[in-house]
Amino acid sequence: MRAGAIWLVLVGCLAVTASAADSTDVLIKKLSTGTPAEQHDAAKALANAGPRAKGAVPALIKALGSEDAELRWRAARALGAIGPAAKEAAIPLAALLTKDQDPMVRAHAANALEHIGEKNPTIESALVHAVADPDATVRREAIEAMRLLKPDPKVLVPLMVELLEDSDPTIVTQALASITEQVDPDGPFLIEAFKNPKARYWACVIVTDLGPAAKSVVPQLIETLSAPEPEVRMQALAALGSIGPDARTAVPAIIQALDASEPAVRTSAAFALGRIGAESALPALKKHTTSTDQFLNLVAAWATTQIAPQDKAVNEHAAKLAIAALSSDDPRVKAGGAKLLGELANPPAAAIAPLAAALADADKTVVANAIGTLAQFGAAAVPVLTEALNDAQRRGPAVATLAAIGPEAKDAVVALVQIPTTDDPQMRREVALAIGAIGPGATGAVEALIGLLGDEQMAVRYGACHALGRIGSPAKAAVPALTGLLKSDDAMLPVAAAWALVHIEPGNAELAKQLVPVLSGSLEDLPELARAAVATTLGELGVHARPAVPALKQLLDDENPAVRGAAAEALKQIEAASAGN
Repeated sequence: MRAGAIWLVLVGCLAVTASAADSTDVLIKKLSTGTPAEQHDAAKALANAGPRAKGAVPALIKALGSEDAELRWRAARALGAIGPAAKEAAIPLAALLTKDQDPMVRAHAANALEHIGEKNPTIESALVHAVADPDATVRREAIEAMRLLKPDPKVLVPLMVELLEDSDPTIVTQALASITEQVDPDGPFLIEAFKNPKARYWACVIVTDLGPAAKSVVPQLIETLSAPEPEVRMQALAALGSIGPDARTAVPAIIQALDASEPAVRTSAAFALGRIGAESALPALKKHTTSTDQFLNLVAAWATTQIAPQDKAVNEHAAKLAIAALSSDDPRVKAGGAKLLGELANPPAAAIAPLAAALADADKTVVANAIGTLAQFGAAAVPVLTEALNDAQRRGPAVATLAAIGPEAKDAVVALVQIPTTDDPQMRREVALAIGAIGPGATGAVEALIGLLGDEQMAVRYGACHALGRIGSPAKAAVPALTGLLKSDDAMLPVAAAWALVHIEPGNAELAKQLVPVLSGSLEDLPELARAAVATTLGELGVHARPAVPALKQLLDDENPAVRGAAAEALKQIEAASAGN
């Protein structure tokens, strides 16, 4: 689920739930005449009722005009939960986007408009206004609403051109994802934006997101390569690279950009040529693999490997440059070297040791790139990574790399279990997750994981449950301890334990009788992604999960598509299993 919606749901859950026995009429009365606390509770209860509370729409619209900001956002949230049946609230909600002083109210108003689904120029204009809101949450909600409502381009195009021209760059950036989904690559929006010197940078950004679909604007991008601003030229080069082979007509102009006075433009040009795959650019690129600019060397070398992936000499030269870059004091060069090695068809084993050494780097990008590339070596990197577990500075990244390698890292299990983690709960959790990624080959860790099921940190217990479930049937010794967790007072721990038990003993009918109530009874209280995981797990239980069918059917109306999909698939599995019995 997207971050903004999660935030809104969590905020909404902070209120005390009104009595489930209250009818809509009673809640409407409390909403209109109750104390502030009663009004808040009534709005919360109406939101929980969803479409069943459509009779409260007039009262909720009236509440949007309250002087109480909390009541306004709660009313907006309830209207969104009612959905299309609250369409008469769309215009009042749109008004909040442009007039309300409280960002939480504006965020909930945008979210409500998304769920109501009503479209007209007034609503579309208000959402475009909200895309440039100073509050980040409001911007996210407005963007998401625009993605789903798909405003009329005749309304959107002029408003967005104005936005690109006049708004602060940090605000414009928030709008680009929405604009990209609305724009017809062959339509008037991009052409008009390229004609506007203040908007063409952002037009290039949009094209970068659109990729090959925007090939019709290659002529405009070629023209933009003559712009006086280096940042505009860089973004135009990025856009051409994103379009890829369909931007071949731009290759002569891009080769010229390899000799630009600005280093960043030169590297952007090399990158674009690599993405386009322009064979005619090979001589110029090879020249730049020996320049005094080490970062340009790397990018140019990468480009040559993309254009001539089967050329042994090209790949060997690129690998040599990349390994040398791992000794650089420049984090950008070092990160580039680690990344380049990961993109070679056959990176040399000689790179493993320097990549493992780079796990100690202070730069996060260097470490992330080294992890990603080392993981590609699979079992060949495990001995060096096992040794790195003894180095406190490299231990965390080494654990992460072993997790990324997965089952091929089984020879590291003993070393993982022996890591001293007494004072580091985060490390205990990461070790558990790495063992889980290794899966059935990590049987030697079962005893240690059973010990972590009693850890003082709940997150560590969750990680141990996950690992035991991933190990599967070889973790049968953990069944008694996991079964004991089914009665935990923690909301999530019984669910995590049940998930593990399902995967350790999937055919145990007696155990399934205990697990199904735990899993199905948790569905209403779990976050979206957890609900989807539980639904999938119930489906895996097949015929044993028949008592969970009513709860799964309720999820078919869930607002999250992933949850709905998981529930539908689970019901199919249960039905198919039941038909065979």
